[in-house]
Amino acid sequence: FIQHVISEEGNQLKPVILSHSFGGLAVMKYLEKNLFDTSSNPVEIPLGGVVMMCSVPPSGNGRMTQRFLFRSLRDSWKITAGLALKKG
Repeated sequence: FIQHVISEEGNQLKPVILSHSFGGLAVMKYLEKNLFDTSSNPVEIPLGGVVMMCSVPPSGNGRMTQRFLFRSLRDSWKITAGLALKKG
């Protein structure tokens, strides 16, 4: 997607990537993969900036999920139902 935007707009505009939750993890992985060349030299990425809001850490969110699960099964179900099942 980033390469498509850059090719459409040329090098005149530098896009800013906005991400939330798992999107932040995807952006971190993109930067990790594309920030350095094969010789570990920094590569200039044509971005104006990156904003990550409430991003999942690179290690994932398994420990946080376990914390909620062990603290309160009922609250864990409410969070799952509210987010994954779209129930209130």
